[in-house]
Amino acid sequence: MKELSEIRDDRDSPLMFLEGPRLVKELLESTIPVEILVWTKDAEGVARFPYGEAALAPIAEQDIAAAAIRVLLDPGHTGQTYTLTGAESLTQIQQTQAIGKAIGRPVRFEELSPGQFRQSATQHFPAPVVEDLLKALASYVGQTAYMTADLEKIIGRPATSYAQWAIQHADAYR
Repeated sequence: MKELSEIRDDRDSPLMFLEGPRLVKELLESTIPVEILVWTKDAEGVARFPYGEAALAPIAEQDIAAAAIRVLLDPGHTGQTYTLTGAESLTQIQQTQAIGKAIGRPVRFEELSPGQFRQSATQHFPAPVVEDLLKALASYVGQTAYMTADLEKIIGRPATSYAQWAIQHADAYR
């Protein structure tokens, strides 16, 4: 992942990079919660994160890459704006359960308070990004994740399911 300070908003590009709260929204609708679980999971099989009931529609990195290739190579994408999401709304607890199933052993979700998460996450991300992430996650609790059909329209196939993604990345969680 690029350093967040390197990301710029280029409105003339078919791939628009976003800043601030819009960046956090795009990251939440992409793979960042999945990636955060990688570095918060421990040897005891516990995933620690705030707002376990926050629903997201995670998208697999290979689906993002496939969409980027199609947007860059196929005609008709100039001036278009797409919101790429996965095809299923899953809470972070459900994501953790899917990872446990993929690795063949339970992975327990442990709810962190926003303060606990903030203390850890600011070692990896700028504080304003952590704050926006916490605010966004809090607003997703009890909601169905926002999902679009843009990915399938672009790549011509359904999004990779979270269960498939978890199987593909099982070694990262063992």
